[in-house]
Amino acid sequence: DEVIRESFPGDEAYTEYYCKIIKQKWIARKLIDAYKDGIKTLYSGEDPFDNLAKIHQLALDLESDNKKSEIVHVKDVLQEAYEWLSAFCNSKSDLFGISSGLTNLDKFTGGWQDGDLIIICARPSHGKTAAALQFAIEASRRGVPTGIISLEMANLRLALRMYSYEAKVDSIKMQTKKVTDDDWSRMGTALGELGEKNLYLYNGTSLHINRLPIIARQMASRFGLKLLFIDYLTRMTPENMSTKDQQVGDMARKCKELARQLNIPVVLLAQENRSVADARPTLAGIRDSGEIEAHADIVIGVYNEPSMELPEDGKLPEAEFLVLKNRNGATGLV
Repeated sequence: DEVIRESFPGDEAYTEYYCKIIKQKWIARKLIDAYKDGIKTLYSGEDPFDNLAKIHQLALDLESDNKKSEIVHVKDVLQEAYEWLSAFCNSKSDLFGISSGLTNLDKFTGGWQDGDLIIICARPSHGKTAAALQFAIEASRRGVPTGIISLEMANLRLALRMYSYEAKVDSIKMQTKKVTDDDWSRMGTALGELGEKNLYLYNGTSLHINRLPIIARQMASRFGLKLLFIDYLTRMTPENMSTKDQQVGDMARKCKELARQLNIPVVLLAQENRSVADARPTLAGIRDSGEIEAHADIVIGVYNEPSMELPEDGKLPEAEFLVLKNRNGATGLV
């Protein structure tokens, strides 16, 4: 590992990724050689149990070597936690993690925290993408390099939604050409302000789940990524598995692994079922798999009354946020 790290200084995300690949290939080669030798000895008449013992011992040795870096003494962990807590208590921040921009939500979560998988779920057209964009803009406003992988919406649509949030111009006014001179002025200001933010977009119509880590590591290597949003789960292409439930559960698990590997919060959007019209989101309602909830550290439901007409004051009702699961805190209506 050290040789590769010295060859690619300052490129920690890629180094970690390629070190893992090289180690996997090395282990595979060791096993192939061992099995080849085992076949030869079996044909030569040697005791098959001796052969089995050798392969078993090799497997144990390889597993032991692979786990050395994952096993640490509790004292080291306690010391690290003590130093982290000391630094946090002496800092100006009131949150463990990255602020969502919503004070009441932050009181539940403590902010988006490194290594966590956060699920934002809602029925179609109930505001999950709008919420994710709001959270992303607020994080970038605080200097956090933030990535958005959008498989649901084209960049133009995302940009219009950003204008809507930042310039306080309702999207319905844009669609119906009711944008006023004051609106244009605020959007011009928003253009300058948003253009300076550490906000990076990946826009594609499809993305295989195994390509997701590559895109995320590119963002980490090039821009110092500290927070990632993915819109949305079932738009990604899964591995071939026997059931939809298994496919979706596997993708959620890999998103959680990505959060741990890059040590950043990953915010993943997921759809709720339509079984009960206009009902508020629940854990049981997450579409296609109960395993999504199992892999999440936090699940936040978004509910917004659908509206076809713009109210007289020009503003749509604010969405409700419900913390449905919180591994390290309370749940409830924000």
